[in-house]
Amino acid sequence: MTVEKTYVFSKELVVFAPSAHGVYVLYDDTGIIYIGEASGKDVSIRSRLLDHLRGDHGRWTQTAKHFWWEVNANPTARERVLLQEFRAKNGRLPRCNSVMP
Repeated sequence: MTVEKTYVFSKELVVFAPSAHGVYVLYDDTGIIYIGEASGKDVSIRSRLLDHLRGDHGRWTQTAKHFWWEVNANPTARERVLLQEFRAKNGRLPRCNSVMP
């Protein structure tokens, strides 16, 4: 996965994330900690990132420092590809991802 730009994981910047389906990645100072997807009715990249900021998915993702996103028509498939790439490179999933979708 090649990422050209990440954004500071703050409410001030998350509110500008797209209200569309896609994938997103959360980072801390050590690198990628979570790869997720946003799909389904009333679910967007923005809404999922706001969930993580509030701690709705646990305190580990809430402590992310940066994020990246990509609008995608098939976010579940794209998430799987990103997770497979990460696992192939690192021998494991990101620490906040427990299983492959």
